[in-house]
Amino acid sequence: MFVALCAGYYFEVNVREQMPEGGASDFNVYYRAGQAVLSGKTPYGDPGYLYPPLFAFLMTPLARASLLDAQRLWFLCSHLFLLGAAWLVWRAAGRGWIPACVVACIWACGGAASENLGDGQVGALLALLIAMALTGAGTGQGIAAGASACLKYFPGVLGVVFALERNWRALAAFTAAALTGLLIPWIMMAGWLEGPKSPRNSYFWMGTPAILSWSAPSSVLRILDPAKTGVPLPNNWLNGNDLGAIQLPMWQRLVSISVAGVVLIAGFVALWIVCRGRIAPRQTVWASAAMIAVALAASPICWTHYQILDYPGAALLIATAMRRRMWPTLGWAIVCFAFTYQIPVLVLRRYYHAHGAWVADPAETLYFWTSLAPLANLALAGAFFRMIRAEDVP
Repeated sequence: MFVALCAGYYFEVNVREQMPEGGASDFNVYYRAGQAVLSGKTPYGDPGYLYPPLFAFLMTPLARASLLDAQRLWFLCSHLFLLGAAWLVWRAAGRGWIPACVVACIWACGGAASENLGDGQVGALLALLIAMALTGAGTGQGIAAGASACLKYFPGVLGVVFALERNWRALAAFTAAALTGLLIPWIMMAGWLEGPKSPRNSYFWMGTPAILSWSAPSSVLRILDPAKTGVPLPNNWLNGNDLGAIQLPMWQRLVSISVAGVVLIAGFVALWIVCRGRIAPRQTVWASAAMIAVALAASPICWTHYQILDYPGAALLIATAMRRRMWPTLGWAIVCFAFTYQIPVLVLRRYYHAHGAWVADPAETLYFWTSLAPLANLALAGAFFRMIRAEDVP
């Protein structure tokens, strides 16, 4: 009954409410990028395309259809990606009703899926690749991790996990997949496509203080460009989502990537200490999930919909804690997962509607709720580290 209720809610919020109607969406940028490749041009002629060129090549089949048909085909594919990820996680969590209920609840109520589907984002595909990397083994595991790193660079942290596991087959597959997916599209673009070979703003990746970028670097950038109660919000808070146009002072960019580096290094050191320098096969899933959570907290740009990448790891953690009756870990995991997306979104949505706009009234409210998700991700990583210790050490 519970799974059926979740399925009904999933259909309502993720299918019926998000069905594409041909209007504006982030997918339209991908669609135009695919059309540009088909016409012999680079995707970077569009200032909105700020992604690795691989995705533009992947969009070429959809770019042959009309915009509405392409949106709906991608919408269908995204649901298939999500359902595939759910099946992999359910199987890895031991099958049965407990994993089924956990997966159904997270996939229906996690929130970030709706945002990804409504905007036509790539998050569903990434969630599938992350689920494959967490639940797979050997070559397939490495290929999935490498492919995810080609679409969004931060899943590249999984390479460290394979190295600590001494899983050389997975590490070799990861390296080959990442290099193939990154280099070949760049070579093809440089050799055969006309137009700009890189994004117009080559520094966009160094961070943004935009309100809906929830990471440690973005939180620090918001502190460096402070909001004051009763005064209009800084322009970069409001318009920092336009990464093609944002212009931060170089010192702020350097601070942003420095914070990212500190968080990542701290995550690596914590992993090294917890696993004593070597990861056993049974610990790999928890180490991988932990590093994904750390990477989300550390990324200079981490839009709210990126939190869908927590779905596979959180579902595995919650289902395992329930099955093993690890009640403190279970409670900690549920609270941390809720604070990575659902609770901050609920509070900030009400805040926005109460004021009719993003305003600093008071400024501390925006600082707190926009900075909570990276802290929750780091706390969630701590729960995964606890699971590493709970497993048998070789």
